[in-house]
Amino acid sequence: MPPNPGRRARRIPQPTLSLTHSPFAADTVIVSIEDDAGDGPDHVDSHRSVALFAGAYVRQHSVVSNRYTTVSIVKTIEQILGLGPIGLNDALAAPMTEVFDPSVIGWSYQAIVPDVLRSTALPLPQDGRAAIAYPKHSAAYWGKVTEGMDFSGPDRANPTALNRALWRGLKNEPYPIARGP
Repeated sequence: MPPNPGRRARRIPQPTLSLTHSPFAADTVIVSIEDDAGDGPDHVDSHRSVALFAGAYVRQHSVVSNRYTTVSIVKTIEQILGLGPIGLNDALAAPMTEVFDPSVIGWSYQAIVPDVLRSTALPLPQDGRAAIAYPKHSAAYWGKVTEGMDFSGPDRANPTALNRALWRGLKNEPYPIARGP
């Protein structure tokens, strides 16, 4: 199936919003992680990724910046479900306890649509207060800076070249280069 950014953009918000209004909301947790952290440094680390938690007993309006691994997520899910470890790695991993707050009684979820997406043809929820923000660069610009890159399937474009083009086009500042000691 060809990539569909509109469908991908709704994969987390739609089911999460539906769950908040269901009879299962009080005892369900949604965990979402990226399949890989991509390539290229940001201001902290080249290998970090995002994990999103939503649901019962999840700390609200919080960012937890502790160092965890994917195995920590497995350990956390095992503990939520009352399962034992499946191996030595998850048996020794730290669970992500800082993500949860047992005093949280109810929870809600509201997707926030970035204003720049309102300049696209994506099927987005209406918001009378939202403004339309247009991208900094035109499609012609992006066509030029990505010319020759292979977008015929996932992970085919050169990640270093793509990250540098994205950084330049979105940040308008020099690409960060990791410096040795």
